[in-house]
Amino acid sequence: MSSTFIPFGSRPFAETPGEALGRGVVHIVDDMAEQIKFLTVGLDQSGYRSVMHRTVQDFVASFTRIGAAAVVIDIRLGDGDAMDVLDHLKRSGATALDIVLISGDPAALEHCRRYAEEIGLKVTRTLAKPFTAAQLVDRLTPPSTDLRAVVAQLDVDTACANGWIYPVLQPKLDLESGKVRSAELLSRVAHPEFGVIAPDVFIQALDPAQSQALFLRNIGFAWQNFGYEQTRGSELAINVNIDGHSLARLRSQIQTLSQRSPSFFRNLVFEVTEEAMAQISDDDLKGLYKLTLDGAKFSIDDFGAGHANFARLSRLPFSEIKIDRSLIRQCHVSRPRQIVIRSIIGMAQDMGARVVAEGVETADELAFLTDAGCDEAQGFLIARPMRLEKFRQFVREFNYGKPGERAGGTTSLRQDTLPSIRL
Repeated sequence: MSSTFIPFGSRPFAETPGEALGRGVVHIVDDMAEQIKFLTVGLDQSGYRSVMHRTVQDFVASFTRIGAAAVVIDIRLGDGDAMDVLDHLKRSGATALDIVLISGDPAALEHCRRYAEEIGLKVTRTLAKPFTAAQLVDRLTPPSTDLRAVVAQLDVDTACANGWIYPVLQPKLDLESGKVRSAELLSRVAHPEFGVIAPDVFIQALDPAQSQALFLRNIGFAWQNFGYEQTRGSELAINVNIDGHSLARLRSQIQTLSQRSPSFFRNLVFEVTEEAMAQISDDDLKGLYKLTLDGAKFSIDDFGAGHANFARLSRLPFSEIKIDRSLIRQCHVSRPRQIVIRSIIGMAQDMGARVVAEGVETADELAFLTDAGCDEAQGFLIARPMRLEKFRQFVREFNYGKPGERAGGTTSLRQDTLPSIRL
């Protein structure tokens, strides 16, 4: 790199971020395992590693107490049932494990819970079907652990330097070219004592000072790893999250960045949620407009998640809108959602902004969004968030193909080859 300039004097993240300290293995025994694969993503995000078992026989053959934190058991298992699994746990001496029983039948849950007590096992929790990954993680998390309080005590600079907070990148697919032209820079937490803290819990628990410190770290990371590439003409836009209040307060630092590295700054997008934009004061709004004079670009994140106000939107300086995943989910079969999505796309593009669909999980959703004229797509169908080196490899292979292979594009996105598991 020709310059040693690091924005805001930010110190870098740890060279090799520490691996997430997991909370153990969660064994899931359910003959409908294919339909609840989404659980594995939620468990992984919360620091657990999941192992699926479709039958009692599979569980008996492969279960080990080593590293096990909990066993989640469906009451009815085809040729067997939860009582058979409980019997094996008793024989294995696994009496200290958390046991979670799941079923759509409350009476069956109570019968199995009583049986577990009779043989000396304790069912710590029950869960009625259908349920979400978040509900399962909540059942597995000890009630005494207040993760928000844990986050509140974090020193962001120390945590970043030690690798407890580390950056990941999620590619965004340009639907016109079929190439990855941009990415969102996200933060993940692997606490040395409590393991992985879910992103939503982490971000929402940050106070303004922590949020600003993390923002400065992320800008420094983006500059160090992408600034030089962009001065050489490699145009890869990077979205960095920040609340509008903090961003307006950092105008002098942002101006320094725009002056020292105009090519990098041109491809930097400041991402602010719709909710945060709605609460922004008139003074802060003025500050954002001043930043646009310096060349700053803004993205409105999670649009449609709250009370989307088109009149208020017209007051905000933005060059990108990200449609919330709640509208994208099953959009190919929901006529009302299709109408809303097409309206947002048309309005935003008429105002000169690009539109990104968040949480794209299926090829059918992607096909509708492409037909509706959406500019970019982001979600597990394209790729999950990943560490820097994996991201570089993904972009290289997706855009240009492996040696001897044709580059990827929208036509290569198939559900049998790319992840489409819901968080």
